[in-house]
Amino acid sequence: MKALSILSLTILLSACGSSESSGGINNNGNTDDNSSASNTDADHKIKSVTVVGSDGSTTPSVIDPSIGDGIFLISTEVTNGRSPFNGEVYLSTNETLSNLDISIGAGTCEPTEPDCAAGLSMDECQYKNDNTITCGDNVTDISDFLTEIPKSGYIIVETCDVADLNCNTASAAVTFR
Repeated sequence: MKALSILSLTILLSACGSSESSGGINNNGNTDDNSSASNTDADHKIKSVTVVGSDGSTTPSVIDPSIGDGIFLISTEVTNGRSPFNGEVYLSTNETLSNLDISIGAGTCEPTEPDCAAGLSMDECQYKNDNTITCGDNVTDISDFLTEIPKSGYIIVETCDVADLNCNTASAAVTFR
């Protein structure tokens, strides 16, 4: 399970920069209402990001601390798990990664970890009444983001190749209640 959490939650934003999203088209060229992925030269292109809300919804995902204990899932699929890469998960008001976005988790994925090598990750996070999100061991206060309830936003996943620092982002729409 630790390897699963590490795949979606990865780091290196300052060295990676950001890339633009493709507005609802995943890297396979298929329309995906819950995910948009940028198309860069990163070795670890994100095929898709899907967030399953605490109520089971996906377009957009509804995340509510009073439903299912606020537990939601972030599923990420990448094209290459055969070499090490960093990844990070952010909370944003839009689909474009910026320095204003809030990091909710990070980690490094090694190809020796079976889940990372397979390129698919499912991470469980929890949104609580005290305006915190817990993903793995990371607890993040999102009070500054929650200017109103309900609040619409995006979960953005960024992967960065360790060797050449090429990065790729993808996002999924969410609504916090």
